[in-house]
Order: sequence, then C-alpha cells, then structure tokens
Amino acid sequence: MASTRNRAYARPGSRPAPAARPNPAFERALNAARSFHQTGRLHEAAGVCRQLLAIDRNNAAADYLLGIIESDIGAFDTAIRRISRFIKGRPKDATAHCNLGITLTRQGRHMAKAVAACRKAVALRPDDPVLHFNLGNAYRQFGRTAEAMASYRHAIELRPDFIKPLNNLAMLQLMSGQFEAGWRNYLMRPFMLHKTAGYWRAPLPPDIAGRHVLVDQEQGLGDEIFFLRFIPALRKRGVRVSYLPDPRLAGMLQRAGIVPLVDADMPPDQFDLRLSAGDLPYVLGMTDGDPAPPTVTLAPLRDRIDALSRRLAAFGPPPWLGVTWRAGHDAGPGADMKRLKEAPLPALAGAIASADARVVALQRNPADGEVAAFEAALGRPVLDLTGCNDDLEDVLTLTGLLDDYVCVSNTNVHLRAARGRPSRVLVPNPPWVFTWMAEGSESPWFPGSRIYRQTARGDWSAALAALSRDLEAAWR
Repeated sequence: MASTRNRAYARPGSRPAPAARPNPAFERALNAARSFHQTGRLHEAAGVCRQLLAIDRNNAAADYLLGIIESDIGAFDTAIRRISRFIKGRPKDATAHCNLGITLTRQGRHMAKAVAACRKAVALRPDDPVLHFNLGNAYRQFGRTAEAMASYRHAIELRPDFIKPLNNLAMLQLMSGQFEAGWRNYLMRPFMLHKTAGYWRAPLPPDIAGRHVLVDQEQGLGDEIFFLRFIPALRKRGVRVSYLPDPRLAGMLQRAGIVPLVDADMPPDQFDLRLSAGDLPYVLGMTDGDPAPPTVTLAPLRDRIDALSRRLAAFGPPPWLGVTWRAGHDAGPGADMKRLKEAPLPALAGAIASADARVVALQRNPADGEVAAFEAALGRPVLDLTGCNDDLEDVLTLTGLLDDYVCVSNTNVHLRAARGRPSRVLVPNPPWVFTWMAEGSESPWFPGSRIYRQTARGDWSAALAALSRDLEAAWR
C-alpha cells in the first residue's frame, strides 16, 4: 500500500470547494475518503470516491480527489485526466496545478508539461514554499539540476525551517561536488530530526585533542559503512574515539580494529562529545576541493571463505559474476520512489548473457519465481545465493570472492568496496543517492567502480548496452 505522508501538497489540508455543496451525507462520505487517503488507505479512499461519483458523476470534488488518489496509486493517465478536468473549471487553483505537476513528474514522460504545471502553480501563489519545492522536484526528476537547486533555495527563503527542500538541496549539492555547502545542509536530513539532542553538530573545536568522542551509527548499513571512512580523520585530531555500531557489523568491525566499539549502555558521562556518523564530514570541515577518503577495509572469516569457495567451485570454474537487480523499499507505485532502485530483469539478463562467466544471483528477498525468471531470461543456469543476504558475514565473504558484480546501489556494494573490489553499478535517473554523483562514469567515493546511468527518459537501453560491451570485453 502506498503511503501519502511524503506527498507534498500545495497547501496541506486545503480542499477545493465544489461548485454546489452536496448534501450532508455526501459530504461526510467525501470527508471519509479524504481521511482514508491521508492515512494511506488508498484503495478504500478510491472506492468511496467511485461510489460518490456513481451517485453524482459531475461532482468536481469527488472526481478531483479520486484523481489525486489515482496519482498515489500509480494510475497516472486517469489521474491526469481528472485533475486536468478540475483545472478547467478552476483555472486559478494553484493547488490543483501543483497536483497535476506532481502527477506528471511521477509519470516521468512529459518534462515540459510537468514543469509548466508546477510553474503555473508558483505564478498563482508565489509566496507558497511548497509550490517552489514541487517545482524543484520536477526540475530534479528531469535532470535540470541548477533550476532544481534554485527552486529549493526559493522555498527555503520563504520558509527557513522547511526540511524537505533543505534535504533535497543537500543531495544535489553533494552529487555536484559542492561538499562544503552540501554537508552543511545534510545536517537537516530526516534521519536526525528526532535525535539531535545531545549531539555536537558544529565544526569541531580547536581544542578537541585529548577528549573522548562517541560516534553513533545511523541510517542503513550501507550508509554506516560509507561514513566509517571519516573515522581516521577524526582520530588524527588527537581525540579518543569510541563507536556505537549496528550489531550486525560489530564482529567485522571488531576484527578490523578501525575504532574501539561500545554498546548502547555506555553511560553518557564516559565521553565528552557525541557525534552522529553522518555529521562527520561537516564537523571535520570537508570542502569542495578535498579528496574523498577511502572506504574502510574489512576482512572475512576464514571458515566462510572456505565454505563459499566450495559452493562457487561446485557451480563451475571462475569467473563468477554476481548480480543484484533491486534495492531499497517499494513505497508503492505512485509514492515517492527515491527509495527504490531497480533494473529491468529481462533486459539485464540480456545484457550479461554474452559474458563468459558463471552467474550468481545475490538479490536480497527475491520475489517468488524471480530467480527462475532471471535464469530463463539468461538462458543458462544461475547459482542462487540470495539467502546469503541474511548474514552480512556471508555477504562480505561472497562479494570479495566474486570476480565481478553487476548491481544497483546497495549495502553489498559497500561491503565489496571494503574488500577492495570494484563493482558495476546501475544508477537510475535521477540518481537520488549522492555517492554516485550527478554525472560521470566513476564516483570519487568508489574509485574503480563503473557507473552505468539511466537516461533522463527513464530508459535503461544505453546503460545496459554499455554494460554488455564491457562485460563481453572483460569476460569473453
């Protein structure tokens, strides 16, 4: 079920007035549909709207609300028709133009129309920061980075505490190599909004040497591994560092000896400063010209190497090519999809088919029959090691044993990089994840890894064609 919590409305809670007020029972049902929609019960909300339209097919409010719900569900064509129909009757309704722009942006087909709808909303209500935010989202979706940044900045000028444009601006700045400003705005990321109390979130004081600093992990496992690369720079300041890890990483971090580990029960009076890992680049003062620090080095357990080496060898001789085609969390077909990274399975299979390598499926939580479908599309057997994702020690071992790895951005990329191995990463457009930058075939954060970018039209064909050529050249 799609969530509507991240849906940005032009004016939260605003409701267009229908041409003629319906009877009280009708209005109560319409309010129930709105409540269902706002709490993510989209199909129930749509059902109520359809029942109301069966009673009064010309009711503009019910038709418009159904269009917004269909946008969230992913029924973009009908949503566009309903919202456009509402706009014809109310051409100066900025909220409706905004919602049309949101829907067109989500659909991803008509850049000019999406931007025009959002611009129209801004022209009608230029002092509304949410309208500028949605215009920025439209620009961002279609690769117009400079214009997206300008719109986000305008939204922030109108409402300095508006978190969403601050966070999106930070992502674009970091993707563009504007590290000084990007890391400063990254302080406003949603992950930290509920736990800023007690954390040091300013540049480190000059007298930091000799003090005891506790660093907390945050966000996902991949992010945690990523930010660990800043621990050595912190230690160079002469501080004593302790680290509170995700328990799933504790064993490998303990072996690596990067930093002393502590558990969540450490008393607050045992340290002088508490830092969040994601704040490290900012508090350390990383600027635009600073090189990206290398990732940490992690070593697998010997018994895991032996066991997984036997499984790979039993499947066939090297080279072994790992594949992961999806990462993130599906928030629903019409919701904000930045958490979902996915390459089309049949096309991906076709792109790697010519590589003379034994293919290993390393997809976390594959759908029923998905590995078999991938194998059928590939036209040869696939070693299913998807279950290894349940144990990070297995993933650390396996990603280091694979000769090559084709994937979307995920935790496994970070673990493989920690083994000193590059990956071939399929990056959607827009990239969303700042570590892969806005453009280019390589990221400074992952030197040696090759990036294959989706085009602005949402087309993977060029990226997969380049991947196919590179794999064939590497493993023929």
